Amino acid sequence: MITSHDGGAGAPSWVAVGLAAYGLAALAAGSWARSRPLETSDATRLAGSYRSAFFLGIGLAESAALVGFAVVFFTGERWLYFEGLAFALVGLGLIAPTRGNLERRQQQITAQGSPLSLIEALRNSPPGRTASPSLRPSGRILAG
Repeated sequence: MITSHDGGAGAPSWVAVGLAAYGLAALAAGSWARSRPLETSDATRLAGSYRSAFFLGIGLAESAALVGFAVVFFTGERWLYFEGLAFALVGLGLIAPTRGNLERRQQQITAQGSPLSLIEALRNSPPGRTASPSLRPSGRILAG
């Protein structure tokens, strides 16, 4: 267990500050994921790039809670999980596919000069067939 500088049990303040810094960094990275331009060459790629950005944002948001969870095991201080969870909930709220978020993304697509509709692309492109070529597995088996 980590002890504070005064010898008492508990997490030192730098752990809480470090977790808060990580949470802010996760929120900033999630903002970057949301602001990335989507691939607008066709509807399938548009849906795939949106899904990729969406799940990247979810992973970044959840990482703050995961780090908080891990910190609890090192410090024994349960409240640190809730600190990480707070950042995760904010991140999940920001990445959620709400009407406002979808409208903002549609404005980005229109500003890129594309006539495609994000909502129509998502409705008509089945998941699993939308990965961009750079994200697809190569199919090669590495000899080991």
